[in-house]
Amino acid sequence: MFYTLSDLIKQLRPSNSDSTRIYAFADDTAASAKTPAELQTVCNKLSDWCLANGLAVNPAKTKVLKFRRGGRFGAADKIAYRGSLLENVNTAYYLGIKLASGLSFYQHVKEKTAKAIAASFSVKNPHLLSVKTALALFELKVEPIVSYGISVLWKHLTLRDFTCMEKAKTSYLKRCLRVCKSTRNRLVYELCDTFPLPVDIRQKFKLDITPDYAQFLQVFLQKREEISPEFYETPAMTNTVWTQANHKDRHVLTRHASHGFHFKICSQQQFHERAGEGCHCTLCNGSNIGVYHLMQCTANHRSLRDWATAL
Repeated sequence: MFYTLSDLIKQLRPSNSDSTRIYAFADDTAASAKTPAELQTVCNKLSDWCLANGLAVNPAKTKVLKFRRGGRFGAADKIAYRGSLLENVNTAYYLGIKLASGLSFYQHVKEKTAKAIAASFSVKNPHLLSVKTALALFELKVEPIVSYGISVLWKHLTLRDFTCMEKAKTSYLKRCLRVCKSTRNRLVYELCDTFPLPVDIRQKFKLDITPDYAQFLQVFLQKREEISPEFYETPAMTNTVWTQANHKDRHVLTRHASHGFHFKICSQQQFHERAGEGCHCTLCNGSNIGVYHLMQCTANHRSLRDWATAL
């Protein structure tokens, strides 16, 4: 049964003939004001109202958050409730949203992204699932953590927020593909035939294209245009049978698509994904070889599976 506030108060007041006492708790209550003086007035009125209606506020759990662009708290930024000075904080939670004094939701996005990444590990061995199933599980178990309250926050999110949010999906997909953490995101999206998480969220909730979102999308599209045409000729892109469940060579094909095993045949011994001038093939002695030279190298007589395990 739903009660209005006045009805709830009546329920809280036992009659003389009723010895049963009813307890209730009101959480997530907030008040706002433009100045400390106004907020103090609000607190005083709340105190009077609670006293008249038999309710109490716990000052130890009541915080004051001042929205400001930097700087310290001033001498006037002191709010008291019934003689108890309330604590000033730089962040506070309200209905599951982390509010920060700096007028930014980055801390909220960062925290939700970290929780989403942690939750993604509840999907055990995603590399054994089909890519389609892995994406469906991500949408079901992980995405809701990041998208909590997104309809309210969306228009306030910045390019930095969207870039942070993106990590929840890319870290999960890299586990699904069994590629290293440094693999470029643009290749991961192409291998899985999917889009960044902010794009998914905007489409699902039918959100507006804000200037910062448009900038994020532009950066993504530009990076996708920079992918080498040779990438689309790799076995992972020309035959997607590896995207099915329990494919034993998934890591072989996806790792080849991400870096071509270039560092294993290049004269430069250290790991590097991007080939450039000075890269020479140790098999055929070819100079200025590209990332996917291994596919055309006439001196190569080993399979990709062999190269995946070669030291």
